[in-house]
Amino acid sequence: MTIGGTTFLWVRHLDLCIVAAVMSNTNPTMVYEFLFCFISVCNSYIGELNEENVKKNFIFIYEVLDEMMDFGFPQNSDINALKMYVVSESLHGMVPTRQNVGRPTMDLPSEIGWRQPDIKYRKNQCFVDVLEMIHLTISSQGTVVRADVDGVIKMRALLSGMPECIMSLNSNVAPKSSIHNIPLSVQLSDCVFHPCIQFASSNGDPCLRFIPPDGEFELLRYRAKKNVRLPLRIYAVFERKNASTVQYQVVLRTNLDQQMKVSTVIVRIPTPHHATSVTCNVRMGKAKWDSNEHLIIWRIPKVQGMTESVFLADVFWKFQAGMQWQKPPIQVDFEVPSLTASGLAVRYLQITERSNYSAVKWVRYETQARNSFLVYV
Repeated sequence: MTIGGTTFLWVRHLDLCIVAAVMSNTNPTMVYEFLFCFISVCNSYIGELNEENVKKNFIFIYEVLDEMMDFGFPQNSDINALKMYVVSESLHGMVPTRQNVGRPTMDLPSEIGWRQPDIKYRKNQCFVDVLEMIHLTISSQGTVVRADVDGVIKMRALLSGMPECIMSLNSNVAPKSSIHNIPLSVQLSDCVFHPCIQFASSNGDPCLRFIPPDGEFELLRYRAKKNVRLPLRIYAVFERKNASTVQYQVVLRTNLDQQMKVSTVIVRIPTPHHATSVTCNVRMGKAKWDSNEHLIIWRIPKVQGMTESVFLADVFWKFQAGMQWQKPPIQVDFEVPSLTASGLAVRYLQITERSNYSAVKWVRYETQARNSFLVYV
């Protein structure tokens, strides 16, 4: 939106609108990137950027913004670098506590501005989480319309000094020029890397080389569109028995090895708005009809691999001539530990540091579906 000579660019976040005013010919992508970085930084400091927290921490947020921007020019958006100047004791409406009070931030960004050199831990540990969100849409004819994965690799680095990490993935994240014809099983796209990452090659193996920020951070975001493994499938039939009754039959079948499991399964099965009552019959889990949401909610705490669960229900309704029902899709939420739907895996993670300590490394995989697994009937 432009008023006079001023252009306003904004993004909506929860109950807030974050607005930037621009008075010159500025790249809008850069402005939006700064707004999203500002939201991310505030979330790291105050937990969640919403109206209530803005009122409680207004002075503190102003000080953070003052460090991030000078004279209208973005200067520093890295949370680890900002914590060197604005510390966390200034939360909940307290007066901001700033490091090096009395002098402006004149330090030029260093080559490793996201990490301080004097970090020390008694026990050096590194936690890696490979988390994926699966998106699936199956048509009423049973064909897969959409099957892709949004993934993120998160790290929690509790490491002393200035450690250098080398991570190898079974994917194409490294540039093709450094792959050396090594077969890679997972094709990733739309990758977003943390600024600390450098592409390298270790013994001819393409890898990611980086000095990690201290604490939690996102190392990589990605998308996978090919060869997506579906942890489970849903087969549903709605059969009309008479003018006032429809019989539901829903089959949930897991496509995993028997030693694996799908947990926290929630199947939301739509019912007509004019339904009067529902009788459910399940052998696994519990099912309940929500008359306000017009849904049958089938909950299963845990389903082992290579198993099949059947849901049966009779839905009674008041039939009226000319009445039609546009069936919404069945929605399935679930979690699968120790699995990535894309097949992405960490081949190895090496951590080296000048003091030559030994770090404990943990890698965890998980695939989820949250309002993104849809089956039309």
